[in-house]
This record gives sequence, C-alpha cells and structure tokens, in this order.
Amino acid sequence: MEQTKANTFSFKHMVTCTVTVDDLSIHLKSGPFIKRDFLLSNVQQFYAYHHTVNANFLCLYINYTADNGKTKKVQLMSGERETGFPALVKELELRLPGKSLNHLSQEEAMKQLKTFNPQGPMVYVILWILTMLILGAYEYPAMVHALDSGLAKASVAEIIEGKDFGTRNITVKGILIDSSVEMTSTYRWDSYKHMYLPMVDNDWRQGDSIRLVLESGEKFLVQQDYNGVIRNVAWEGIDPKIVNFFNTNYSLPVSNHAVLVEINGKYGDWFDRTVPLAIAAFLTIILYITYRNAMRKLRSQAP
Repeated sequence: MEQTKANTFSFKHMVTCTVTVDDLSIHLKSGPFIKRDFLLSNVQQFYAYHHTVNANFLCLYINYTADNGKTKKVQLMSGERETGFPALVKELELRLPGKSLNHLSQEEAMKQLKTFNPQGPMVYVILWILTMLILGAYEYPAMVHALDSGLAKASVAEIIEGKDFGTRNITVKGILIDSSVEMTSTYRWDSYKHMYLPMVDNDWRQGDSIRLVLESGEKFLVQQDYNGVIRNVAWEGIDPKIVNFFNTNYSLPVSNHAVLVEINGKYGDWFDRTVPLAIAAFLTIILYITYRNAMRKLRSQAP
C-alpha cells in the first residue's frame, strides 16, 4: 500500500503553531512549551469554529485518547488570514471521516467535547459577576456610610478605644492642636482639597501619642464640637503620608493607627446610595446588549 506523505501546516495567533499529519499520527507544537504527539486512530473528535466574541480568531479543538487511556484535549488558535489553519482542518476531515463535529451547532459541539463554550451565555454570567464584585469592592465604603443614618455623641477617648456606637456618624468634642496639613486627592473624577488637624482630650500631655485626626474639605472653624464620620471601612483610614508629615515637620507624635474622622462628612446620602446602583444597572444593560448581539451572530453562523 502506497504511503501518503506527511503534510505540515503552520499558522499563528499570539504564538506560532506547527502541525504535521502523516498516515499514522499527528505531531503538533504550539509556542515554545506545548508539544503533543498522538495517533490518528486515537482521535475521538475535532471541531473548528470562528471565534467572534470580543476577539476574532479561528479555533480548533481535538479530543484524543492518550497512552494512559485518558481523554486529552488540545486547543489551537489561528489568525483569520492564516492559510495553514483551514488547510489543516480540511486535512483532518479527509483523514478522519466521521470525526468532525462541524455539522453541529457550537453549543452542541462543545457539549460533546465536554469543553467550556467561550462564546456561550455562561461567559456573560461570569463577566457580570466579576463586574459586580469589582464595583462592589470599589464602592463598598461609600455604600456602608450611605446606609448609616445614625448619629451618636462620642469623646476622643471612646473613639480611640474603638467603642461601638452603633453608627460611624458621631459628634465629637476635644482640643485641636494648631498644626494642620493640606492635601489634594481625587475621588470619582473630581479633585478635592483636604485639611487634617489632630484632636486630643484634656488628659493629653506634650509628647503623648496622638490617635485622632480630623479631616475637612474646608478650613476648620473653632467650635465646641464637630459632627463627622469615622472613616474606618475597608481601606479607609489616615494616609501614612499625612502621619509622616506631622511627625517630620511638626514633631507631632501622630500614630500610624490614628483614627480618621471626616468633619461634615456626608452620611445616609441618597447620592452615595444611588450612584453605585446606577453604575451597576448601566453595566448590566451594556453586558446584556453585548450578549444579545453575540448570540445573534452565533445563530447566524450556525450550520
């Protein structure tokens, strides 16, 4: 029986793939690390499709039985204009009649391959969950404060001790130390100026550690007490740069663990409640529209 010569196919998408097919086996190399060799007779099924969601490339899945009897999968990707990829698929169809799943829809083919469908609905569910988790993490402190509408009177000592007031919104009375720091920061695309001023109680003596710092978006007005919000949710707290500035420039022993209280800070604010929900709704709509368009495109490509 005359032996058919081996054919080699090359194509590229991020990495270069080289596949050699002869009468007995398939030898493939994908990038610098992945190398596979298996018998043609061990190929269970294969499926090639055009990936069009979020990126455009060609993809080939091959399921085969390894020497240990277990099913192995190999995935090869190619750019749309690479000629080696369609030539390889045609070669496999000629050498492996009945093993191609390209007569099936992508969803059905992926089920038979027992492979996650990278263009299926679950991708969008995962994207939505990840988006909501990232948004929730980013907005978590704002939401905690927005849902807190209480108000309690507190002394400097009680705040430092970490007393639970049932709320982070407090009215505090103490002695301000006449040394302040001004700092500019950005939040939700706007720049803000902040003033920082240490506060102590009547028991404080020169050289004692300072463990409470007030923050205000405007100059401090001397008054008997101050309404503010304890900023200690998640990553909130005093910036180490502020502590270092007080220590270095004023020789004030402000603690690295000083409690930060934002004077006139907004709490129970409908704006802080609404913004995260509005962003979540907007992103959900965008993902849903993207999903509908992708599914429509897939249906149009189905055999």
